[in-house]
Order: sequence, then structure tokens, then C-alpha cells
Amino acid sequence: MVRIKTIDFPDAAAGLSIGAMDINHYALEAMVRERLTRAREEARRLDRVALARPRRRFRARLGLQLIALGGWLRRDPLLAPAGRP
Repeated sequence: MVRIKTIDFPDAAAGLSIGAMDINHYALEAMVRERLTRAREEARRLDRVALARPRRRFRARLGLQLIALGGWLRRDPLLAPAGRP
């Protein structure tokens, strides 16, 4: 299974208005590295939470059985509604 997660930085509204200032690439890389690390940790945590949830195979199996039962009842001539062959 492949999951694609988007990363939303809520503090982006504060923004970094650099304008005419020099860019300190080392500081910028450090900030990006920190944010990516936090985002990856959050993604790992959410994956662990998703794996801890119980599987829902029973519901799918029950649904398929109910669909099959409905088809069987529809084909039964004794249970067919009046006016339908």
C-alpha cells in the first residue's frame, strides 16, 4: 500500500519575508531539516495509529454474504413478488 501524505505548516502564515536581506543558507537548511524531521515523526506516529486499528475484514465479508443472500432470495420462485416471473 502506498500512502502520500501532504505536510501542512500552520505557522506558514507568520511567513519569512526575506526581501533584500542576505539568505543564510546554513540556517535555512537547519530550519527545513527540523521541520521535515517533525513532519516525518508525525507521519510515522499516524502510521502506527492506523496499524493499531482493528482490520475491517469482517464487515466486508458480511456485506458480500448479504449481497449473495439477496441474489439467492431474488431467484427463488416462491419468494418472488406477485406479478414478477
